[in-house]
Amino acid sequence: MTNPKLVKRIITCQGSIQLVTALSVLSYRQKEQHKLNIEYQNYLIIYDLYTPPGQIDKFAEFVKKMAQLV
Repeated sequence: MTNPKLVKRIITCQGSIQLVTALSVLSYRQKEQHKLNIEYQNYLIIYDLYTPPGQIDKFAEFVKKMAQLV
């Protein structure tokens, strides 16, 4: 078997719904293309993400856990 092709993906999102959608699509595409001998490196960029006052640290930790699962 040949070495896998490395594909770097940069994902940007601004809101919670975009984040969930992006993670879902990444997961789906990876499962769909598992026979293509592709290795993915994902880079997630989150900007201007709204959180209620006092919840930023907990929410950031949650987002980090979600991103690490992909």
